[in-house]
Amino acid sequence: MQFVNGFDTDKELEVSPEYQDRTEVNKTELSMEMRNIKTSDEGLYQCLVFYSTASAQISRIYLKVTGEKISAVLGRSVTFRCTWNLSIPVYKLYIQKPELQPLFINGFDLDKELQVSPEYRDRTEVNKAELSMEMRNVTVSDEGPYECVVFSSTTSPDRSKIYLMVTAEFSTPSVEAECGERNPEKGRSCQMSCGAGGGYPRSDVIWAGLNQSMMIVLNDSSSEDSTYKTWSINQTIKYTCERPVHVSCEIGGAVSHTITICESAPLGFDMFCLGF
Repeated sequence: MQFVNGFDTDKELEVSPEYQDRTEVNKTELSMEMRNIKTSDEGLYQCLVFYSTASAQISRIYLKVTGEKISAVLGRSVTFRCTWNLSIPVYKLYIQKPELQPLFINGFDLDKELQVSPEYRDRTEVNKAELSMEMRNVTVSDEGPYECVVFSSTTSPDRSKIYLMVTAEFSTPSVEAECGERNPEKGRSCQMSCGAGGGYPRSDVIWAGLNQSMMIVLNDSSSEDSTYKTWSINQTIKYTCERPVHVSCEIGGAVSHTITICESAPLGFDMFCLGF
């Protein structure tokens, strides 16, 4: 068991350098703040509270480290920033995908040149001073977890997690409607379609202005582009209404223009020209 931090009213406790500058105990609240979280911090912790009139009270806390989340737009650039105290010298950095066999993306080693695969050689660039990496022309396949492994002479290799989320905006949805003749008992039946493409991740169609209980989905389809992994979404519905309704649809945050269905038909009239 490794001591992290705490207090003793009778003596000063020794805190290891690994936690000395990253943890702070609040004696009043019996709590501890931990800063600059690392992957190695994940695990089970115990709180031991000692009273003068009773034995120690033990409670357990499990810390789950999820890592930083960053996002990038398809085809653009993103910067991975590794968590580290930049005042501590670093002689080696690996940025990799933590797969069964870690996939090295880029980094540096002051003692030798590292080999970067052609897939990332022209798209990534490491900043040694900031311990960061810029990735250009981001693709959907770049999405997922990454790991920074920092090597210094003062500590064991430090690991921190980063999760990259990739997004792509859908085109402005096209919305169309075709309505039949009005039924005196059921109202007017309209068939409407909404579609958009080029977006990521996959998204559902959201209709605005409609009573969901009166909507019937006739077709709901989606297809993935085999090259870019973006999505095309299409949905066709049937809707019955008795009075004019303003309708629009949304796919992945992109909103269509507004159309009006079940408009009243213009009043017909006859004109007679009489001569005397």
